[in-house]
Amino acid sequence: MLTQEDANALLEMIKEVIQKGIVQFPSPGERINLDLQSLDKKTNFIIDVNRRGRIKINKYSYQKRYRKDERLLRVDVNGPPHTNPDGAIIQCPHIHIYQENYDLSWAFELPPIFHDTDDLISTLYDFLEYCKVNNTEEILFQGGLR
Repeated sequence: MLTQEDANALLEMIKEVIQKGIVQFPSPGERINLDLQSLDKKTNFIIDVNRRGRIKINKYSYQKRYRKDERLLRVDVNGPPHTNPDGAIIQCPHIHIYQENYDLSWAFELPPIFHDTDDLISTLYDFLEYCKVNNTEEILFQGGLR
């Protein structure tokens, strides 16, 4: 388990997408992973692009992980409301940010950096920017929007 200080440092670290060029955006029911690394190439991250919602094809989430299982951030769109540990209900879309001893149990309103959650690819670029990825212009997502 990460300390909050370690998690905050990982969240603030500038990163780069390793894959460059054209990347196939997942179709409904599918998911892909994007690999990220810190600028000094010593720290690796994974972005999960998840469209596994089969009933609501416009339901999706983007998640950032450190190592294989340390979840740091997740954006949920067109899913159910989330109930926080204190009983507060946060409507979708919302963002989960790592909290020590709570993992991603707390949801928050989506920050204004997310411009249009109806546009899956635009929201993915917003998420990458929120994750402090500095080379998003080197990746082009295509397809998968049926």
